[in-house]
Amino acid sequence: MIGWRRWWPVAAWLTVLVGTVVQAVLIAWLLALPAVAMLPLSSAGFIAAQLLLSAALGIALWRWLPADMKKPRKRMMLLLACGNAAVPALAIFAVVAIRIGRRFANTQRALPLEVLGEPGFEAYRPVARTRARGGRIRTLVLAREAPTGERLSALLALKGLPGRAIADLLRQLLGDPLEDIRLLAYGMLDQSEKSISQKIFANQTALNNAQDDDQRYSLNKSLAELHWEMVFQRLVQGEMRRYSAQTAAEHARAALKVRPEDAGLSYLLARICLVLGSIDEGREALARCVGLGYPREKLIPYEAEYAFRERRYEDVAQLFRELPGAPSALRLTASYRYWLS
Repeated sequence: MIGWRRWWPVAAWLTVLVGTVVQAVLIAWLLALPAVAMLPLSSAGFIAAQLLLSAALGIALWRWLPADMKKPRKRMMLLLACGNAAVPALAIFAVVAIRIGRRFANTQRALPLEVLGEPGFEAYRPVARTRARGGRIRTLVLAREAPTGERLSALLALKGLPGRAIADLLRQLLGDPLEDIRLLAYGMLDQSEKSISQKIFANQTALNNAQDDDQRYSLNKSLAELHWEMVFQRLVQGEMRRYSAQTAAEHARAALKVRPEDAGLSYLLARICLVLGSIDEGREALARCVGLGYPREKLIPYEAEYAFRERRYEDVAQLFRELPGAPSALRLTASYRYWLS
């Protein structure tokens, strides 16, 4: 058995060599015969010889196949034999091509060096979730080239923040190309809307059953704030947004009738009137805030906005000069720098 394994490669080589030569001779002999000489006996003899040679070559060529292509053994031998019987020398060329391809492929894999492309600019820097805060999380969530898992983790980390702080970010993500990001952002917005709507329904029910002015004041104030949240977070659009703003203004007016000294509620009414375009009523509300001692720094941006709506541009610049410094809000900072430039 050991001697046979030792001589098996030599026998395979000889079989392929002899089989190829015999096949070439048979084909040349068959082509040299005149058409009248191709008797059935000659054709049958050629076919028989071709089948025998193909069977021998199938067994011999199987020996040259790579190890991972030798199984199943019988089927591979039969495939090589049938291929050679159909097209003489086809199996030989196929096996040689496989061996050459594997040889060059192994050479490429064996190279110790790799060619690296030019590094591209990354708009975000991967950071640990426990260390990412504020602007870092926002940048990571908006970075479309970042890994999906990191973006989803960063977005989930924002769920504990107030809706007004992340409403704009979630609306931007509604147009994200990744479906998972879009669905999560929509779900967070929908959850916030449902939570506010449930509170509105509960407070409206309680207001309908209120017995004294204190209860009506408290419930009207809560309803004004809740309807304003729907507007501020842009949870409602179009006519529904305007309806929510009008409803918020009505509840704020009702609460101020009971307690006109509430400066915070007058400040809220001034912001609502800005959305509704009620310039006169909004300026009156801001004037009440000033009389009630509301912080001047918080009122100046809205006074400037009202002055801008009335096209009093010199007053806008003068109001911004009254601020002690640049505001912390990014949008307000841009306006501050523009009007003071």
